[in-house]
Amino acid sequence: MSTYIDPIWLQKQIEEDELRLINFKAGHYYISRQAEIYSMNMAQPRRIMPIPKLTGEQIIVLYTPGITAYDVSSLVLSTYLPSDLDSHNVPCYRDADPTNCSLSNLFWGNELDALTWRKEAMKKTSQNTSVTAQQDVLEDSEESIVIEQVPSMVKASKLLSALIDMIISTTQRMMSHHEYDDETQFLLRMTEMRFKHALGKEYVPLDNLRSVFELEAPDPKVSVMMKRFHERFEKVVL
Repeated sequence: MSTYIDPIWLQKQIEEDELRLINFKAGHYYISRQAEIYSMNMAQPRRIMPIPKLTGEQIIVLYTPGITAYDVSSLVLSTYLPSDLDSHNVPCYRDADPTNCSLSNLFWGNELDALTWRKEAMKKTSQNTSVTAQQDVLEDSEESIVIEQVPSMVKASKLLSALIDMIISTTQRMMSHHEYDDETQFLLRMTEMRFKHALGKEYVPLDNLRSVFELEAPDPKVSVMMKRFHERFEKVVL
């Protein structure tokens, strides 16, 4: 389920850091600290609504590029509080309410932490309570749902930050000095937006930024520029 969103409002939210880019290997999705997810894969942005599991945990199905299911709490934490601790990589809920995926209610825990909040959640809610028709559908297919993990972000080095800044300024200069077809203009604007969003952040959505270079540019000069960006990008992140 999705609803259309005013693109001007959405752009303002991104600029004010109310929304951050999710580190998918493909796709252009943003998420808020309140776990609201927005798609900018088309001209008209949309808000994508999550689907509750029978346990109350929220999942969301996105096109990245295949149809893929993700745990909403993991998306929030991996975007705003990336963790590189192997022992604490399970999303947990402070109030034991898995429907509350706001950042303030989440923390990275271990398997014991997850067991603790699940036990607390079971105390708060009786088993076999009324279930919506949407949840009935999810129950029938829940065993076949595979929840994908989002690639970890990386800490921004000075060299990577400088490269991101250079890509932004070069892209802006090309857009202001030349006339391009609609497809090339879209690619340049998307490149500027994604890298501009990553500039100044402590953690960088590396996989999502890399996916920009996989798109083909119709204009030969832009195509060469993107190839050079890609080569420098890979050298810096090695």
